[in-house]
Amino acid sequence: MKKILTVFSIALGLFLCTSVAHAQDKEKIKEKAKQEAYSLSKDLGLDKAQQRKVAENYYSYYLNTETELSEKKLKADKETYLQNKQKFDKSFHNNMEKILSPVQMKKFEEKYNKEISKGDIKKIK
Repeated sequence: MKKILTVFSIALGLFLCTSVAHAQDKEKIKEKAKQEAYSLSKDLGLDKAQQRKVAENYYSYYLNTETELSEKKLKADKETYLQNKQKFDKSFHNNMEKILSPVQMKKFEEKYNKEISKGDIKKIK
């Protein structure tokens, strides 16, 4: 009985550690999304509602790419990886078009293309 309790305690501890680590990862992603939205807010002149929606869009994008686009998945199946990457990128871009005004969207795309040309962001084709 003592062994069963010990094994159960260890298993419960591992489960809780994994859950805490996963929650911490989500918090890091949420913070990163908020920082991106804040940066864009300064660059594009977003109002509070737009800033919140941009943060949600970045959070969704980062969460999807974090879980679905790992190095392991890239090595296992590059074609599927690239299809998923394109799907997430397109969804992100479409959502940005819904959130931003045409003038803001143009500035956003210019900033994005500038970052790609500097090598700060990798565009996968």
